[in-house]
Amino acid sequence: FPPYQTITIACDKTLYSFRLSDLINMWLKALKNTDNLFVKPLYLKNPYTNLEFEKYNLYNIFIAIQFSNYRTPNLIYSFIKNYCSLNAFTVHSYPTLKDNAIHTYVDNAHTYELMESINNMMHEHRRSIDYIYFPDTISYSKKKRVVRNMRYIVKDYLYGKYGCNP
Repeated sequence: FPPYQTITIACDKTLYSFRLSDLINMWLKALKNTDNLFVKPLYLKNPYTNLEFEKYNLYNIFIAIQFSNYRTPNLIYSFIKNYCSLNAFTVHSYPTLKDNAIHTYVDNAHTYELMESINNMMHEHRRSIDYIYFPDTISYSKKKRVVRNMRYIVKDYLYGKYGCNP
């Protein structure tokens, strides 16, 4: 790889070489970490040792990104701007992180969880849909079909219910 695409980081008296694009992807994945619909960002970890990078290592990675051909993602910039504090970063970037949590939940949740969200949505809007509902006794294959057909509606419902943008 060209030198502007790599970085060498010293951790515990050992030098580790990384490709910047890999670090950017791992860092974004850690910052976008969720637990269902809850936002739970994590610190970036060294994949060789599974230990969190020190603050000075994160600053060095950020500076290397600045001097490379890569664009700095907004979440990483916000994390650095908040002095590498997860609490301050979470408060500052909460709307973006919450939208990501909803998107990730709808894409990765199990059929039963999404069916429960569909039932909650239908219960909340029961008057406007003339009290139509799905019984709990329908088969799993029918639940999968309902979820597949209503996934985009549930996503909009969850954005409206839990998202920060009115």
